[in-house]
Amino acid sequence: FRSADGGATWELVNDGIELFNDDTTRTAPVWRMHNVHFSPDFANDDTVFSATWRRLARSRDGGRSWELIRVGETPADTPLRLFVIEPSPDYVADRTLYVATRQGEFYRSQAEGDEDSWELLSTFPDRVRSIAASPGIAEDQTSFVGTVGGLYRSTDGGVTWDEADVRNVAEVTGGESDFGIQVAVSPAFPEDGVAMAATDSGLYRTTDGSS
Repeated sequence: FRSADGGATWELVNDGIELFNDDTTRTAPVWRMHNVHFSPDFANDDTVFSATWRRLARSRDGGRSWELIRVGETPADTPLRLFVIEPSPDYVADRTLYVATRQGEFYRSQAEGDEDSWELLSTFPDRVRSIAASPGIAEDQTSFVGTVGGLYRSTDGGVTWDEADVRNVAEVTGGESDFGIQVAVSPAFPEDGVAMAATDSGLYRTTDGSS
């Protein structure tokens, strides 16, 4: 749904999304949607990102219509990817988009998410539940990934990762229980080094960039 009056009224905007619902056993009009992110340059490019169970969804008309984008190779055992999305805070300049999957894959596009532009940078041992990039990523190249097994930090644009000393208590069973770490960084992260990670054992905070 889309609102253009601050949430007072809403319109259904499934144009392009419902075309991928090729499972005739389902009664829902679309596959379940996962997260919504506006381009940091939305005022100029009208771009919005979301995802179905299987594809990244991109709109270039403010969310009125959508195109479905394949990211990487679909795993042989399941088509369900459950993408987590994070546009680069420096998207205006670098046109970079990060996504990660239920299978632990971490991808980067430097071409606004175009289907042929995705590069698999890393693979984590567990399902990824959140991504947070530093507002100063152009200089510090720092980003965080929260999984159902732990928290990771990269200082080279997502190529290599160090595991932070933050843990979930619940054992990973491979089922649908969601004990994933949700990570967020301060808008002033390059100056204050503050990031927070929400887990099933409590809320963690760092003031040194998790170094």
